[in-house]
Order: sequence, then C-alpha cells, then structure tokens
Amino acid sequence: MTAYDTDGSQVLLDATRVPTRPVLVVDVYTEKALPLGLEIIDTTRPLLGPQVQPGRLRHDSSTRC
Repeated sequence: MTAYDTDGSQVLLDATRVPTRPVLVVDVYTEKALPLGLEIIDTTRPLLGPQVQPGRLRHDSSTRC
C-alpha cells in the first residue's frame, strides 16, 4: 500500500509487517467523491481561465477509476 508522510513523501506499507510508526488509514468513497469533485471544478472553471476546456471534466458514472 502506498502511503504519504507529513512531508508528502511516499512511504510503502507492507501488509505483512507492523509499521514502525503510527499510521492513519483514510478511505474515500470515490463513487460519491468523484462526481462532487468534478462539480466543484465545473462551477469554478470560469475562475481558471481558458486553459480548461468546457466538457472535458464530465463524469460518466458507468466508468470506474
């Protein structure tokens, strides 16, 4: 499992060994988070300028990440 430390550096966790320091595992419900995140991007697109093209950030619920 790939994890990240407080500096943002990658740390690989081995599922068969106890970590040497405390680990917090956070799960994201991507089925809900992705469309909500894309909605935020779509509503803030005018603030981003012309580099973001309309329609490129649509979420298709039939597609799995």
